[in-house]
Amino acid sequence: MEFPLLVKQHGGKYRRIICKTLSTNFRQCTQIMQVNFPKSLRKDEVVVENYYLGINASDINFTNGRYIPNAKPPFPCGFEAIGKVRAVGNDVKKLKIGDVVVVSSVFGAFSDFMFVHEKNAIKVPFMNANILPMIVCGLTASIALEHVGEMKHGETVMVTASA
Repeated sequence: MEFPLLVKQHGGKYRRIICKTLSTNFRQCTQIMQVNFPKSLRKDEVVVENYYLGINASDINFTNGRYIPNAKPPFPCGFEAIGKVRAVGNDVKKLKIGDVVVVSSVFGAFSDFMFVHEKNAIKVPFMNANILPMIVCGLTASIALEHVGEMKHGETVMVTASA
């Protein structure tokens, strides 16, 4: 679908959860708002219609100022989503309209649509809510082993519990 047609189809607006003040009470510090679609799509950007969202401790820590201490409201909430590509910029090469993707570690996932650089959208074979935590947990575990545990080739690790 062409981007202008997508915007027109949705009346030029979509819903997004915005953090309006820092607090440990997520419900009190956030608000669902109607926001305007951008006027145009960047050439390296894709529009993802979100179907499922991930909710993690980082979401609460972000809205109470612990995750990124210098974050100043208002800002969009949510870091992970799985959805379908609905429009692509002219220079997008790896994704096409209709592809199912996971978007991780990008602000603004708690919304009907996300506008992300194509490198931040990971193509997955089908739409399933169970894929989202596998991607998020897998990436978190990989980063922990590589950067925190400084695992080297040939080393073995035992995982006794996972969350």
